[in-house]
Amino acid sequence: MSVMSPAASVAPASRRAGRGANNSGRSTWLVGLEGVQAPAIRIESGTRPLDTAALDLPPPFTRLAQDTAVEWVIESNLGPLDTQWPDAHRSLGVFRPGASEPFCWTFEKLSAEECVVWLDDERARARAFMHVDMHRRQILLCEDTPGSRWLSRMVRNIHAAYLVHTGWQPLHACAFPAGARIVVGIGQRGAGKSTLSYLAAQRAGGFFADDMVLIRPAPDGDSEVVGWPGRLAVRRKVLEQTLGEARTAAIEPRLRRGLALSHGHLRGDRFAFDHDEIAPLLGIDYVPMCKAPLRIARLSAHAGMPVMSPWAKSGLCAEDLSHGRDRRHFTDLVGFYRGRPCEAPAPAIEIHAEVSQMQMPFEMTEHFDTLWQHLVR
Repeated sequence: MSVMSPAASVAPASRRAGRGANNSGRSTWLVGLEGVQAPAIRIESGTRPLDTAALDLPPPFTRLAQDTAVEWVIESNLGPLDTQWPDAHRSLGVFRPGASEPFCWTFEKLSAEECVVWLDDERARARAFMHVDMHRRQILLCEDTPGSRWLSRMVRNIHAAYLVHTGWQPLHACAFPAGARIVVGIGQRGAGKSTLSYLAAQRAGGFFADDMVLIRPAPDGDSEVVGWPGRLAVRRKVLEQTLGEARTAAIEPRLRRGLALSHGHLRGDRFAFDHDEIAPLLGIDYVPMCKAPLRIARLSAHAGMPVMSPWAKSGLCAEDLSHGRDRRHFTDLVGFYRGRPCEAPAPAIEIHAEVSQMQMPFEMTEHFDTLWQHLVR
């Protein structure tokens, strides 16, 4: 790929990265969000099989019928990248999501509606090149490493940008059904979000998310909540207390990730369950989306007995919603809907809810009956 002219370089790079494509053997998927009005994305490839493993898209993402109206098209190619990375004079900017996702996006604007992006996953040693045409709503994605997850990241980012653009608020929080309501637990790392959502799911049978959710008000005063894809992290001791030592020992070798080392985490190391392991190993059903009256629990870690304030109606909870710290997952990286790359989510929206301050004990399992009575009261 020539470094002389960015505009002239896109077509040759596209042809080279797509070498070996066989139109007769093309694979096509339509992907969207279950239970949520969101753009349908058609994914096409002539150089790789498209299957669940290749897409790596857990719920609420789902495969759609082929007659669904399509908003974006992604052409996915897998093969060697003979392209040079841009130097400082050509780079529009570099975005790093954070320590937990050690990859960077390097942008170059070609026109008002076209850009190219170089993607570099330093930990996995996987690179990709992407050409985005905003006018045609088309993306060419060329990857050099199988299983590098760039396709999954792009599908997630398009949907995340759309949801934020249409009024959904991202939160660093857990969420679970409790009686006729849905509870969103907001708290810092180590406040007990994962343990609380796991124990609540064991009690009520439904799981949204233990770390990241999206929420927006409904016209009738209720709230809509969607759990964002992730994993469920549970301490060994909590598993042994709820499932027994024998069943916990049988689960451990079947986990894909195993023990998640959580350096500096107040509640210690935990077992990490991927989305497709939660139901078969824990017997918990994933709930893609829910509409119900909302309760917001402000969670904090506490060494003693649980301390909970009464539920009090709060007309506006913008302060609670502005505390979500992991907004990088919902940053509009390329400018799909906000017009500018790396645009962070808009200011917090206003939500009507009942609010309670909850100081969560470290030994939560022993006190969960008390906690649950407060959550459903």
